[in-house]
Amino acid sequence: MIPLQITAGSRLLNQQSGNEVTQLKALQRAADAIRSANNEADLKTALRQLPGAPSNLDRPLAAPLPQVKVALISRLDPAVKRLQTQADEAKQNRLQQALGIWIRDAGMAAGYAIGFSGLGSFKEQGSLFRSLLPGRRKGLWR
Repeated sequence: MIPLQITAGSRLLNQQSGNEVTQLKALQRAADAIRSANNEADLKTALRQLPGAPSNLDRPLAAPLPQVKVALISRLDPAVKRLQTQADEAKQNRLQQALGIWIRDAGMAAGYAIGFSGLGSFKEQGSLFRSLLPGRRKGLWR
């Protein structure tokens, strides 16, 4: 049962990390599209790629294209860096928490294995646990 819990936990960690990476990549793609925009139509197409993009993008730009691009990039770059930092920190925190849980579960599994091997001993052959102890002979435990 413990290996199944560990496997499920690792898959959940990967799934959560995947969601954060997907959001980050969408924001990075939009920033790259804004950087590479050569005209107003390209810029508006790039803006539509942003998560939560405004719907009123049909109006003409209020400033020249290079000025708008610089303003957008100056706002997007810190957001991308912040999201990257948050994703890295969240992944690290989840991994540290999961390692503690996995170590505890492995200790519990080892305790159960030792306990049940002691319960499963037979007089003639001893238990598996007793046969693993160094310097102990089966005859000493009778």
